[in-house]
Amino acid sequence: MSNLDKIKGALFGAAIGDALGAPLEFMSAEQIKQQLGEVKDMIGGGWLQVAPGEGTDETALLLAVAFGIIKDKEDPYINIGENYIRWVISRPRDIGDTTLCSIDRTMAKGHGKHRIPRARWQESAAQVDVFSNRGSVDNGAIINCLYPALCYEPMGEAVEKALNIANMTHVNTQSDNACRLYTQLIYRIVREGIDKATIDEMVDNTMYYDYKQDIIQPTASANDSTVAMLRAFMETDSAEAAIIKAINFGGDSDTIGAMVGGLAGAYYGFEALPTRWVEALPAELRETLETISRFIEA
Repeated sequence: MSNLDKIKGALFGAAIGDALGAPLEFMSAEQIKQQLGEVKDMIGGGWLQVAPGEGTDETALLLAVAFGIIKDKEDPYINIGENYIRWVISRPRDIGDTTLCSIDRTMAKGHGKHRIPRARWQESAAQVDVFSNRGSVDNGAIINCLYPALCYEPMGEAVEKALNIANMTHVNTQSDNACRLYTQLIYRIVREGIDKATIDEMVDNTMYYDYKQDIIQPTASANDSTVAMLRAFMETDSAEAAIIKAINFGGDSDTIGAMVGGLAGAYYGFEALPTRWVEALPAELRETLETISRFIEA
């Protein structure tokens, strides 16, 4: 399997997981089973009334980060921040509370300026965490680490860049731990081809995620989402099965779906993703994912 196949698998997988999970967000696993059976296809609908194949803020933020890195790989933060601000101004239908509060606070401190340095972003995000009584424990920064994990090397630089980007909206130990693990997993899967035994060892070494024993609670917390991601990925043997298992947990299904899609897509590769899912994504998004994949490979 080529590196490009893994890179494309990660990026397309994340967008697919987001789109598959979006219609199921806030439903329980039992509600999904009773009303829809086991969801395996792009059905659309849900509280956001998404079209089949349409994603949420997870894919939008993934692209905002990617385009910021492509514009200036060495110092992407100002460009990423500009992308965040433009996105918020466009009034997206879906945006996480912590992400929105951090961007709004940074915009207010910037006095209408778009080119705001990373230190200002991190300061605002840290204040949001304090004012919300350490409320930045959510999973909203995890998928933002996918592109840095694919784009930078060695692994230390990939983790540093990913955490710097995550801290533009989320400054919280629980979020940082999940972002660090996600970045390391994606990096090592793509560049080292690690197997699931090694992944299990990496997870055990963190001492945070007992995915084999913990009851799955697919909430928006970074810890719960990471446990759900690991259960779905580690207990299946294909990208398709992992993503289906993840979204049918319900809860924060778009984010968990995107996380699992990125992880499973990197592990099994783009060619392992069902064609029906790839073709259900909007044509413009497919072209964009192709473009940002080839930037990394180049």
